[in-house]
Amino acid sequence: MGTDFNIEADYYDLFEAKNAKMHESLNKFMIDFFHARNIHSVLDFSCGTGAQAIPLAEAGFNITAADIADKMLDLAREKGKHCQIKYINGDMRSSHIGIFDTCISILNSTGYLSKSDFILSLKNIKENLKPGGYFIFDNTNRDCIDSGHLLTHELIDTVAEINSKKLVRFVTANYDKSKGIVTWDWRVSVQEGCAPISHSSGKWIRQTYSKGELKDILSKQGFILEAIYDRTLIEFNESNSFAFFAIAKRE
Repeated sequence: MGTDFNIEADYYDLFEAKNAKMHESLNKFMIDFFHARNIHSVLDFSCGTGAQAIPLAEAGFNITAADIADKMLDLAREKGKHCQIKYINGDMRSSHIGIFDTCISILNSTGYLSKSDFILSLKNIKENLKPGGYFIFDNTNRDCIDSGHLLTHELIDTVAEINSKKLVRFVTANYDKSKGIVTWDWRVSVQEGCAPISHSSGKWIRQTYSKGELKDILSKQGFILEAIYDRTLIEFNESNSFAFFAIAKRE
C-alpha cells in the first residue's frame, strides 16, 4: 500500500494551498507544545515540501527532515534554504537517523502505510526517540467513516492558483469497511500561463484507525496515547471528527 508522491511533487504546493491555515494552526500548537516540554530536536519523518519542517526551523528548533520522495526533498531544500535543516532521503519504516526529542508525521502520512508497515514504523520511530520522547501524527478517523461521513461520488476536492499556475483536482472515494481502507481515485488538470493544460491521475490508498484501535496498536509498541484531538484542534469526537491529531509518548 502507498502512494508515489514524486508524481505529484511538481504541483504539490498547489494542493497544499487549501491546507495553509490548518498547517499554521498545527505548527503553532507544536511550537507551544515543544516549548512547554523543553523539546529541541525534531525529526520530521514525512517532510514533503517542508510544511512543518521549515516553520519549526524558523522557530528555532533543531530539525531533521526526511522523506521517501526525492522530488519532495528537493522542493523542501529550495524552499527552506534560509534555514539550518538537515535533509535525508529516509523511510519511516526502516531509517535509523538518530535520537530525537520528538518525531512528527503530518497530513495522513501514516495512513498511506498498511497496518503491518505502520507497526514497523512505530518500532523504528521508537528507536529514533529518546525515552519519554513524543511521536505526533494525524490520520483519518475510522469511526467517522463508519458513521457515514464519506462522500463517494466524484467531487472537486481542490481548486487553487499560485502565481501563474492554476489547478483543479477531482476525487472519487471508495471504502472497504471490512478493512477500514479508503481508496481515492484522483485526476488533476494544471494550466500554467497560456500553456496547454496538462492532465494526470492516480490513486491514494489510506488505512484508517479508530481511537480504540490506535490506542491498542500504540500500546503494543511501547507508546502511550497521551492526547488526541480533532485535526482542527477542537475536541475529538469519535463519530464526527473526520481526522485526528494524536500525541503519543514513548514509554
